[in-house]
Amino acid sequence: MEERLNGKQQIKGFLGAIPVCALITLCMEVGLSFLHRTVSIQKHLIHFAILLLAAEGLVLLYGAVPSVRRIWARIDRRILSVETRKRWVDNTYSAIAILMTLHHFYVLLYYPKLPAGASRLAPVWIPFAMVTVFMGKLWRNKGFWLGSLLVAFLFERTCLKDPNLSGETMVYMVSALYALIICYGFFDVIRPENRRNVLRIICALWTVGTLVLSGIGLYVTWTGGGVKNLGDAYAYIDTGRLDLFAVATTSGGILAGSAMFALAGFAAAKKTIWKVLYLIALIPMMIANAMTDTRSSLVMLSFALGGMVTLGIWGLVKKRAPVRGKMNVALAAGLAACMAGCTVLAVVGQQGLKNGFIEIRNRGSVIVSSAMAEAGKEESEQESNLPWTSSRDVVSGDKDQMKQMLSGRWDIWEGALRYAKEHPETLYYGLSPDGTVRTVTDPDPHCHNILVQVFMEGGIPGIGLFLGLMVYFCICAIKLWKRWDLPLWQRLLPVPALAVLLMEMVECLTHFAYGHIPMTVLYFFIGATVAVSKSHKNNNDVPDSI
Repeated sequence: MEERLNGKQQIKGFLGAIPVCALITLCMEVGLSFLHRTVSIQKHLIHFAILLLAAEGLVLLYGAVPSVRRIWARIDRRILSVETRKRWVDNTYSAIAILMTLHHFYVLLYYPKLPAGASRLAPVWIPFAMVTVFMGKLWRNKGFWLGSLLVAFLFERTCLKDPNLSGETMVYMVSALYALIICYGFFDVIRPENRRNVLRIICALWTVGTLVLSGIGLYVTWTGGGVKNLGDAYAYIDTGRLDLFAVATTSGGILAGSAMFALAGFAAAKKTIWKVLYLIALIPMMIANAMTDTRSSLVMLSFALGGMVTLGIWGLVKKRAPVRGKMNVALAAGLAACMAGCTVLAVVGQQGLKNGFIEIRNRGSVIVSSAMAEAGKEESEQESNLPWTSSRDVVSGDKDQMKQMLSGRWDIWEGALRYAKEHPETLYYGLSPDGTVRTVTDPDPHCHNILVQVFMEGGIPGIGLFLGLMVYFCICAIKLWKRWDLPLWQRLLPVPALAVLLMEMVECLTHFAYGHIPMTVLYFFIGATVAVSKSHKNNNDVPDSI
């Protein structure tokens, strides 16, 4: 006969279930908000408290009643446990999750504004997020605890500040759930032996989608015209910078973030021909990215390329002979120099590709857009031969050089921190993620730094939870890197996430950025890194070849 759990085990299970219950109740509450667009603050808090207590009550019931544990064991064996559930369950989840991670291309094609497209998909994300929690058993993941508490805290912070949730705020909330749970928990659900194949599929699809966007961008820059998407939004050149259905900075983030999957696809590919095709596909992505003239995205993509080369060299050196003592220091210094050199080379290479493309274009393009053709042959010929100009000013060598390079970001950071100093209450609970930070950073919509942004949105609790999640990710990344015997595709998983974090130090999509692509890339690769690191720790990941 099954013994009851003792009091200490029940308390441990109760406390451990709090993040899970908070996330599940948050999903349900946001779902109800979409049905009832104007819900008072009192009802929000009552709903949340009732749902949370009910979920925790089920946990206590599980610990006290053997029959409930037997029912849960049957569900766990047939549906939740990776070792015993049916293959079709995994395949169905994988197919849906892959499609949902590609939703950005759907939004870009069909909606003039990103939040509009995100709101249409939000009701689908909510139940699927709860499915991911259970199938991935995310309550065993420390990173999930930190992330779920952060999202739940910011959600309640928003509710306390605004009696009624606006449609835009709900989109932010749902997108945070999407990025944290679906993207972060993706690898936790997939069987370890299937992860490489699933990654290859999703990278191939992302690469094709990004190539389409890059092709549109190159056509626009070649012809000087515009391309309208299915939502009546234009891709065009604005003050010498490429806009792909959004501002140039967002376009750079879209292209560079999507290129991360092309790099992951290169590492995960098994045949040489596929690796070559991924490298070829990177060229138009790099040119289009350079056309946006977004320096942060240039550094992001270059850092990822440098990291891939550096880790590859590290693995080759380690495989040939063990390195000990002073040689470790020399190797570390050499790898750091290699990383810096490859990053700089990649930045210069992207600029070189851009300049070469512009030079060919300025010699006289052979492609003329329909807009030019309608304006007349003579005018189109004159327009197509105009030299390319950029909106960026050359940075002078005076004492304000750093501020000029940061394009006003330094003043934004100083202003945000000055506001926090003048309003000490910001330290305790922040301004909430409902867009209020814009009043501090006006005319900019955000702080252009993810750490400052999260701090302004959630105060010390918010930035503490976010940094805790990033530290946990870095620990898992180091564990993967130390395992030089692992396949290259596994050791490269942390690189795209680090590249996005680097970009976010001078850009900021905010934690609730309506499912924007770099945010998806960030949490996808953080979750993949944590899941693979845990798998090797538990010795249940299938060996794979480089």
